[in-house]
Amino acid sequence: RMDAAGRYLPTTTCIDDVMIKDSREANETLKQTGIVKLINDDALRLGMYGPAVQGCFCPRCMAEFAKREGRTVLREEIVSGADPALTGRWMDFQCEKIPRFLKETTPKGVENGIMVMVNGDRRHGIDLKKIREEIPTGLRYRVGEGHFSDGSFTSPQAEEQISRSVGNHLALIANGDSR
Repeated sequence: RMDAAGRYLPTTTCIDDVMIKDSREANETLKQTGIVKLINDDALRLGMYGPAVQGCFCPRCMAEFAKREGRTVLREEIVSGADPALTGRWMDFQCEKIPRFLKETTPKGVENGIMVMVNGDRRHGIDLKKIREEIPTGLRYRVGEGHFSDGSFTSPQAEEQISRSVGNHLALIANGDSR
């Protein structure tokens, strides 16, 4: 995945045809070994934690988005927020990728799930309403907790932060809110 500044990021990937093909093959192999339940880690997203509008800005994604727009679009135009409609269409474009991935990589007879990044939403390519509309049954959700060591759970704010994130995501799933 490439960020808005044109830097490749090793922590998440562009959800493109190659990634989907490789994941489908891996999931079919897992099914052949008897695994019938999958959960995708919260790295299945198109942004990092934070308030910025993100996505994959690699040349392939930018070319596809430009084709949809009928003109060349600069990364800076998208993230500046100067054109809210353009930014909204960018988020729509990015939010199509996770449902596509889940639908195209889940083998028949296998239950799939997604771990939602802590406080993840459309700015990060995560549209829970869209995912739920496109995959109305059979998908499990797990909310990311934002803690990466046992020690991080001991702070007084940890339980509140986890509860807030879980509550936000449950509300998004239950109410169809697409924040």
